[in-house]
Amino acid sequence: MTVKTRRTILLLLALAVLAFFVWYTAPRTAEELFPDLNWDQVTGIQGAYERYEDSGHPAMAPIWITGKTAEVIAWDSETGQKILTLLQNVEYRRSLKNLIPDKGGRSYGPLRADDLDIYVRFLIDGTPGYLSVRYYYDEEIIVHTGESKEYTCSAAGQKDLAQQLFALLQPYTIEKNP
Repeated sequence: MTVKTRRTILLLLALAVLAFFVWYTAPRTAEELFPDLNWDQVTGIQGAYERYEDSGHPAMAPIWITGKTAEVIAWDSETGQKILTLLQNVEYRRSLKNLIPDKGGRSYGPLRADDLDIYVRFLIDGTPGYLSVRYYYDEEIIVHTGESKEYTCSAAGQKDLAQQLFALLQPYTIEKNP
C-alpha cells in the first residue's frame, strides 16, 4: 500500500467520523430521539424540582427548596397542553458524552444559588414506562424508561425552558420543603 493510498484511507476515515459526529449531534425532537413515543398517548404530567435561592444575607447559605407536583391532566387542562406544546417543539442536541460508557452514574455536584433542577415525567398510556425530561444546571437529561434509553442533551434556550416548566408546574405543588 502506497503512502498516498494510506493518506486517502485516513482522510476518508476522518471524514466518516466527522460526518457521524455531525449527524449524532444534529438537533432532534423527543419524537425523533424516541420513535415509539406518541404524544397523543400522554395521559398525565408530574413534576419535581429542587431549587437553591439566595438567602439575601452574605453570611447565610442559600435556601434549598424542593417540591413535588400533583398529576396534571395532559390534554384536558390548559396547563397540560402548554407543557406538552412547549416540549414537543424543543430540539435536543445529543452530547458526545453519550458515546462513552458511564459505569459510575452521572454526577453533577451540588446545586448553587439560582440553580434549578426540574424533572418532568410524562405518564404514557399503553407503554411500560414513561418519558422524563430533566433540566439540571445547563445540561438536560432525557430518559425514556420504557426503552431504557438515556441521553444527555442541550437545547437552545434550555434555561428559559426550565424556568417556563417551573412556572407552569409550581402551582400544582403538593409537597414542599423550604
